[in-house]
Amino acid sequence: ADRVLVTGWLAYVAVLDDLYDARPATELAAIRAEFRAITTYLQGGRFARMRLWRRDRAHPAAPLAAALADLWPRTAAEMPPAWQARFGYSMATFLDGVATEARFRGSPRRPSLDEYLRLRRATSACGLLFDLIQLTTHDPLPDAAHFHPRVEALRMTAVDVVAWINDLASMDKEEAAGADHNLVLVL
Repeated sequence: ADRVLVTGWLAYVAVLDDLYDARPATELAAIRAEFRAITTYLQGGRFARMRLWRRDRAHPAAPLAAALADLWPRTAAEMPPAWQARFGYSMATFLDGVATEARFRGSPRRPSLDEYLRLRRATSACGLLFDLIQLTTHDPLPDAAHFHPRVEALRMTAVDVVAWINDLASMDKEEAAGADHNLVLVL
């Protein structure tokens, strides 16, 4: 059951990322509104906009709304409120990164190295992945351990390694597509 749930989240994040990578930067306001609806739902808010997407099968986010409506209740039932809040924060960080990346796609300006490194940490979705590891153990880290400066430093180092290896592996594809959101291309 844990593997099925984690696999569902991995598929959800991958499809969500691909969908919003394909949306034009001119839709940034709509993208941000859709992302606010997702994070509001994860933080215990209403699901009204998601219901709207599920009824409007033509909306590109409709299948994602249905997937989220399935995944989140099953996930939340397994984990304590502190973990749920951290997961919601990780999702919000990821979605903010995706929206910021869309803003850069619509701009002729390439991000600076510092901007890119912060952005890449968000768009890697590693925060979500690390949270999902805790889901599989059914023993989430207590806040004191999760937010300890040494644990946070270790987590950021791991995120950088994962993101930069991905950038190396995808550089040719991204360069061919005209994208410049890649560490090698930024450097």
